[in-house]
Amino acid sequence: MFEEVGKDTTPQDGRRGRAFVLTLLLNGSVIAGFLWAGSRVAEAVVADAPIEVALELNAPPPPPPPPPPPGGKKSSKPKTEEEKKPEETPKEEIPQEVEKLPEQIPETKVETNEPEGVEGGVEGGVAGGVVGGVVGGVLGGVLGGELGSTGPVKQVHWSEVKIKTRATVRADDYPAAAAALNLPEQRCVVRINIDEKGLPESVVPRTCPELFHQAAINVAKRYKFYPLKENGQAVKAAFDLALNFKPAS
Repeated sequence: MFEEVGKDTTPQDGRRGRAFVLTLLLNGSVIAGFLWAGSRVAEAVVADAPIEVALELNAPPPPPPPPPPPGGKKSSKPKTEEEKKPEETPKEEIPQEVEKLPEQIPETKVETNEPEGVEGGVEGGVAGGVVGGVVGGVLGGVLGGELGSTGPVKQVHWSEVKIKTRATVRADDYPAAAAALNLPEQRCVVRINIDEKGLPESVVPRTCPELFHQAAINVAKRYKFYPLKENGQAVKAAFDLALNFKPAS
């Protein structure tokens, strides 16, 4: 410690002074650099800031007041841009007159070559017949008479007429056509008209197969009856008679 006492310290002091000065210069340059950089940043921020420019625009003049209404009276109500139009009531459509159709449609007549019928006639009648006649009647006959008769006929039950001669149904009376068809026993009802003598005047099959019509007529005409009397007088009569036809065994 005491070794430095008495020695010359001038060179060391000089070096210390130069180091101090160098340190000040370095520190000063660093500080100056920071200050310079700060000023550049501030300038950049100021340059990027928006510039507000106040422009004074002249406002448009107010619109002129509306002209006064005609008549010199000022309307107190302000006018709207579009005045409401009165609602139009829909017009009623007047229906057109419909042409009236006739209540009855006229019938169209078709001309045919067939003779015209008579009011009250029946289908199947013949020209020259009379109203009330029957199909199959004879022209010039009497209404209410029986087919094949020549005068008024009294309608009676078969039990009111007495049989004088009974005709039997023989095996040969059975129709051959019916036998060929192996038909069973048949019952035929015929209408017999007898004259004033009790003899068959006409025979008409009523309920009978067609194959047996002629056989029934032939058998019925073999019958003989006592005359039917009315008020003591013999009269013509008509009645139904049943006949049974059996095939040969």
